[in-house]
Amino acid sequence: ITSGFINGTATPGKVLQVVSHENTYEQTSSSTSLVDVLISSGTTWEPSITPTVSTSTILILASIHIAPRDNSDTQQEKRFNLHCDAKVGSGSYSDFVNTDYIGQYYYNGTSRSQPMEGGIYNVFSKEYDHNTTDEVKFRWQYQVLNGSSKVGLHGGSRRSTVTFMELA
Repeated sequence: ITSGFINGTATPGKVLQVVSHENTYEQTSSSTSLVDVLISSGTTWEPSITPTVSTSTILILASIHIAPRDNSDTQQEKRFNLHCDAKVGSGSYSDFVNTDYIGQYYYNGTSRSQPMEGGIYNVFSKEYDHNTTDEVKFRWQYQVLNGSSKVGLHGGSRRSTVTFMELA
């Protein structure tokens, strides 16, 4: 690719590298505090890319599967937050993308004829300017808004994917 679009604007350049990551590890939580998305038991999923040029831009294309895991027909709120943080090298994580109040909320009380079910793929694309050739890591965390509900990732053989494109 010798040219592309960034934020709707045509830009000259080329793709220096493409790195893809996939996660199918199934997990659930009813925590109202942020919980790391895991790649395996006890191991935080931290997809990364190491830029080859400090002046390049990283384009992140992410699709994270997340879903309510409580099929009760009396649960009024099944909403949750999904956050993505970034860090360079051995630095600290900082906010990158926050998606809050996703999921389902039944505004007519707690009694209905069918349970709220289903899941979503939280999809986003965003640029990350880094000014480094150190490894850049990303992590996702999630939490429920109501501690009596559950949220989960990758149920039913679903997967989350992240693709990084380093653009010159």
